[in-house]
Amino acid sequence: MIAPVWLAAYLISFVTIFCNVALVHIIARRWHDEPASVADGIAAAGRRVAAIAGWSVLTTTVGLALRLLERAMLGLGGLVAGVAWSVASFFVVPALVVEGRRAVRALRRSVAVARGAWAEGLGGATPIGLATLMVLLPVGGLLVMGSALYVTGLMALGLLAMAGAGIAAVVVWVASVGLTQVFTLAVFQHATGGPCFDGFPAADLERPREETALRLLRRLRARDPKTSRRG
Repeated sequence: MIAPVWLAAYLISFVTIFCNVALVHIIARRWHDEPASVADGIAAAGRRVAAIAGWSVLTTTVGLALRLLERAMLGLGGLVAGVAWSVASFFVVPALVVEGRRAVRALRRSVAVARGAWAEGLGGATPIGLATLMVLLPVGGLLVMGSALYVTGLMALGLLAMAGAGIAAVVVWVASVGLTQVFTLAVFQHATGGPCFDGFPAADLERPREETALRLLRRLRARDPKTSRRG
């Protein structure tokens, strides 16, 4: 059972990381006042496909091992190890894109940056995750309602509700992952002295717990990264 589960998880991880690398490349280029399109991001991710594949193998293997550890230790040990892994790997994608590192070296770089900026990164990602959860709760309710309608004989309405819930869940997940990657890049650039969009002031990056996902979204909309930068 482990082999097909690992393969399915690997494919999902590869696609997700590939898209994240493309997104971060576009954002980083814009913060350097350089034009960048979706095609540019996909092309850049394609040039880094070996590093992306390597990181996908590593994160999939570690993730599956953590799941097995969580079952073996009744959740506690796996939970602690999972949090540690999340902190250690938090800045891997920016390291892959901005500094062009390979998978293992990107992980080492992420660990080095996380030692000094783990609170800033997780403190900012937490409200994004909570906001995502709050949005997904009604989506889950719609899924339950669709299932109930389907079981009671209203199959067309049930299928429509379940399909709507599935599409909404995918949209919310994509938006959450994208926003998290934008914020992660901002913290990485701030921690390493790189250029950053001035919609993320240094004071806010140093006190991310005072920020909310909604304020981050407003700031991203309010200013054009082509004309605004912080050296």
